[in-house]
Order: sequence, then C-alpha cells, then structure tokens
Amino acid sequence: MPENPKSIVTTGFSNIHVALYAADGGNVTYTGVRKLGRSVSMSTDISTSDDNNFYADDRLAETETGSAFTDGSGTMTIDGLSPDDEAFLMGLKAGNPVQVDSSNSVETLEYGAEMEPPYIGIGAVKKVQRDGKSYWGAMVLAKCRCKVPGDDATTQEDQIDWQTQDIDFTIMRDDSAKNRWKIIPKTLFTTESAAVAFIKKALGGE
Repeated sequence: MPENPKSIVTTGFSNIHVALYAADGGNVTYTGVRKLGRSVSMSTDISTSDDNNFYADDRLAETETGSAFTDGSGTMTIDGLSPDDEAFLMGLKAGNPVQVDSSNSVETLEYGAEMEPPYIGIGAVKKVQRDGKSYWGAMVLAKCRCKVPGDDATTQEDQIDWQTQDIDFTIMRDDSAKNRWKIIPKTLFTTESAAVAFIKKALGGE
C-alpha cells in the first residue's frame, strides 16, 4: 500500500529499466521493457527557463518564475553493458561474422553508419527512509536518448578494482499533448517490488 511520510532521506538506488519509445499522433507507447544490468547510481542535470522579471520604481515589482523544462541530461551507472543491452540502447545492426577458424564463426554487432540509437523511456527505483522505516520511490523519464558509451577499463592488480560503466543520455519532452518529461507516483511504496511493478507498467510492460 503506498504511503507518504512527511520527509525522507535517500538510502539506496536500484532497478534501472529501459524501454523503446514510440509516438503516433500524440499517442506515446513503450515496448520491450527490460532491466539494465545491476544499478549503481543515476544523476540528472535539468535546465529550466530563466525568471522573467519586471522592474518598476527602481525595484523588482513582478516576476514570472522560470520553472519550464527546456532540456536535460543524465548519467546512469551500472555494473556493465551486455552486448544485447548495448545493441538495444545503441540501435546496433548485425555485422559480418568473423571466421575464427574452420569450425567457429562469431556473429558481430557494428558501430557505424547504419546504427540508430532509439528514443527510450528510463525508469529507476530510489530507496528512502523515515523514522527507521524504509520506503521506495519510482521515477520514469519519458523520452531519452543514450550517447555512445566509452570503453574504459584497467588491468587487474593484486586486489580487484571493481569497474563500472557510465551511460550518458539526453532528456527530452515526450510527444504527448502534455509534453511530459518525468513521471513519478503520487505516493511512496512500502515494498521495492511494488515500485518496480510501477516502472514496468509505466514503460509498457505487464
């Protein structure tokens, strides 16, 4: 059952999900929702319109607060992209197979002119706490597009250096009549599974 404590502090983050975005005549749909690796963190940087100030009698007399979303960007960090997830986010096409030897032909995915990174929806779960009790919030970014991820890696030494992967993305308004860019539930959830179920449903899943 959703609840709404008065104030909360964030204690965790999990369950990044992505889904393919499509729009037809203002009707936004999502398909192929999937969990993206194991979630480490997510950050966003949102730009809004500037305040529109009116001055009279040598002072600020009226103001229209600049709260309209203009654009945004973000970074999600996971343990690492599988080839299948990389193809999903980047719109990679099948390439020419590599014949390793007479009995071993390896299929490939190619970065090149034919790749077409799709628009996607992104959802994630945030764990919070109030008075020793845990709750879970959910967030869906309605329309995003990922940038090509880097290939950073370092050699293993005496102690393992756990190396994660950052995926940068652009945040846009969707093509619905409301031009949404973010969706959150009105209340918090008392279980993580309920927050995940919300995300999956919002991104077109069952």
